[in-house]
Amino acid sequence: MAHGTGTVATEGHKRLLVRDDPITGAVKGSLAHGDHVVVWSALPNGWYSVQADGSGLTGYVLGECIKLDAELVRSVGA
Repeated sequence: MAHGTGTVATEGHKRLLVRDDPITGAVKGSLAHGDHVVVWSALPNGWYSVQADGSGLTGYVLGECIKLDAELVRSVGA
């Protein structure tokens, strides 16, 4: 497990879909380019579990659309 913070960085200022499960999960909402998020975990398939700072929306997003503030911190024993 890893955690950290980052900012939504979508090409052309498109919105980033937040899903209840990675890849094919139902869409719970979306985040705008520039929104700040807490990354709770990074999955091996390139998806992140996140929580939006502003709205509190939680779910899964494609990791390549998040510009991390710093390298993700690995949890002890991970």
